[in-house]
Amino acid sequence: MKLIPIFVILVSLTAKANFKELSNEFLRENASVQSLIGNSLKADQGIKFVESSLAPKFGGGASFVDNNSDSANAVNFAAGKTTSVDLNFSKATSWGGVFSLNNSFEKVIQDPSRIIIFGGDPEIHQFKQTISFATSLTRNIFGQEFDLNLNSSILNAEYVDLLSQSSLNDLMMQFSQAYSRAVLSKELFDLQARALERAKKRLVLVKRRVSDGINLKADLYRAESAKVFQEEQLDQAKQELNKALFSLSSHLHREVLVSEIGTVKNITAAQEGIKNYSQSIKKEQPLIDSRKRFAENQELEKEKSARKMLPEMNFSVAYQTNDYDAESSNVFDKGNLGGDRNTLSVGLEFTYNFGRVSERASLTQAEINHNQALHQLSAAHENVKNRRLMLQENLRLSTNNIRKATRRVELSTSIINEYVKLFSLGRVTLDQVIQAEEDLINSERRLAQQVAANFTQFLELASLDYFLPDLVEGNF
Repeated sequence: MKLIPIFVILVSLTAKANFKELSNEFLRENASVQSLIGNSLKADQGIKFVESSLAPKFGGGASFVDNNSDSANAVNFAAGKTTSVDLNFSKATSWGGVFSLNNSFEKVIQDPSRIIIFGGDPEIHQFKQTISFATSLTRNIFGQEFDLNLNSSILNAEYVDLLSQSSLNDLMMQFSQAYSRAVLSKELFDLQARALERAKKRLVLVKRRVSDGINLKADLYRAESAKVFQEEQLDQAKQELNKALFSLSSHLHREVLVSEIGTVKNITAAQEGIKNYSQSIKKEQPLIDSRKRFAENQELEKEKSARKMLPEMNFSVAYQTNDYDAESSNVFDKGNLGGDRNTLSVGLEFTYNFGRVSERASLTQAEINHNQALHQLSAAHENVKNRRLMLQENLRLSTNNIRKATRRVELSTSIINEYVKLFSLGRVTLDQVIQAEEDLINSERRLAQQVAANFTQFLELASLDYFLPDLVEGNF
């Protein structure tokens, strides 16, 4: 007797494992799932793109010019061979400033005719170094524009991630429904197979009773017709099972065998396990949260457009040193930032677009987009609330119907068992036995359908408050 509960536990664990393993395989292998994951990864790169604007930049170049061209003047003042090397470094800050350090070295081999007239050394060197700082006094003052761009990219990444989670929930629901249909079709096929076996046994009994003269030959025809009908029903059930397995296989991109799916009785255990596990994790609302992030992002876009209405005013300051000398070592020693010869420059640049037609159009569009996002958020709240109430009520009714259907199966089983005994005694007709058989099959079908429907409705309700892959991957 101790083997019975152990067997039940093993069957239950196997059923949950079947659903869990196939679900995890779906999340790993399904092309649509991988596409959504890719969207989230691409959105994350948007944050790095904004942050990359603060990365230090290093650049430089070299050039050689041999100028011996003709000139309108008696002397070509630019004649000679010039070699230039530039090295530049810049670093933007999150608070709106940009620091730059520029280094420039130049070697000039002067044309002899130029030396004859102007004098000087045949070869001359120059080195200059410049340190500068520039910042915005309006749009990006204290890095406000940068902060808006960074926050916008973060919100966009969160929005895409939450939207992907919501879409993943939908895909997970589609897979769960396909799995539930496959389990239901398998159960209906098994029920129909058992019904056919009962019809065959009944035909053997009727044949014997007709041979003994107890039943009429018409009863034999009736029993044989009932058996053929059950064979037709079995073929139909097999077709439905094949279609359900094909649908499930399409989600996994491989052939799924009947042995890989559980039974209707066992998915109840999986449902109970998911329900218990859900109580230990935090609730989420991917659909609502994605709408929230979208509305917040549109509000930031509106702020960015509003800042573009401001005039551009940029401030800059630069300090430059240099030195000319025939010796290159001297120019590096005297031409750096510590040198005596220097230039200080301060600048203020102002730009204002009169009319600001494009800026106003951009701001108006951003305001409309923000209002639309707020309406979508409000509608999502209302739709989710109504959907939850509907699913809770339907789940309650479905649970009640499961209890009623279970009782009907028990009563139908008892009725057919009694009718079989009474038929052997000749106290009921064969039509009554066949009708009792049909009642049992219908009751069993109805119970299986109610359990499968209850399972999918439960997952649909859970998808409103949880990320389904987390529930499925959990240790339920």
